[in-house]
Amino acid sequence: MLRKIAGRGVAAVAAVFGLIVALRMLVGPFDFPVQVRAPLNPEGWFALGLVAALLAAGRGGDFFACRPRGEAGIGAAAALIALILMAFWRALGFYFLSDDFTLVRLARDFRFAGLFTTPGGDGFFRPLGNVSLALTFIWSGANPAAWHATALLLHAANAVLVFLLASRLCASRLASFFAAALFAIHGTRPEAAVWIAGRFDLLATFFVLLGLLFFIRAHGEETLIGRLYGMAALASMVLAILSKESAYIFPLLLFLFLTAKRDLSKARGALTPFFVTAAALFAYRLWLFGGIGGYRDGETG
Repeated sequence: MLRKIAGRGVAAVAAVFGLIVALRMLVGPFDFPVQVRAPLNPEGWFALGLVAALLAAGRGGDFFACRPRGEAGIGAAAALIALILMAFWRALGFYFLSDDFTLVRLARDFRFAGLFTTPGGDGFFRPLGNVSLALTFIWSGANPAAWHATALLLHAANAVLVFLLASRLCASRLASFFAAALFAIHGTRPEAAVWIAGRFDLLATFFVLLGLLFFIRAHGEETLIGRLYGMAALASMVLAILSKESAYIFPLLLFLFLTAKRDLSKARGALTPFFVTAAALFAYRLWLFGGIGGYRDGETG
């Protein structure tokens, strides 16, 4: 009964916000009965409601009671890649923009010396992202199309990882593909895929998704293989954090996973390495910058 009520509730949410998005498309910005200028928030609520409705309709029982499906889904992956190409192919013709010029120059002049001991002049510490840019310059040079192609390949890989993650979490094939497709072409964050300076976001996302897959695979495994998957998840978290600061959320994502699974009995042992490692990386950042780094406000510091 509760499952039916929840399913109808999220379907109603999707319907209401879908109607708002449709009205915004048909009549433009409006202020009544609610103010809708940019449709990004209604789009987000519509998508979340629809994904939740698909998950509820896809299978019964407890969310984690089914047998996880980890097969590759080659057809779904090919469809996601084709969708991304259709949505973003025009980006291949874009020239460099704003920060791109600085990043391409830094990639050209890249040196490994001091990579992990020199804070970024922009207030950020993203050594792995800088290595990625330097490697891209080797084959892309100053060709914007090659840089954009690399970014789209990373974005496609992330979309496939979203599909695999949803499948691993027991979502139906339809729900898994919809979630990945939504991730691939949602209009709120296109700059990560089409702006070269968004490389740090693409890399952090890649390693966070990969780490989540490794952790879920390791969870409940007491064998050597399980421990290896756990180590791979920890390594993925480190690589993600060294790509962009937003990846510090990773240990909290693991906590949410265990909470949703109602399996907190082993949380301390499973999560301690991740929280300790993230804290150590943050402490190193504090030492390196003499503070947290990031953009500094001229008036407040």
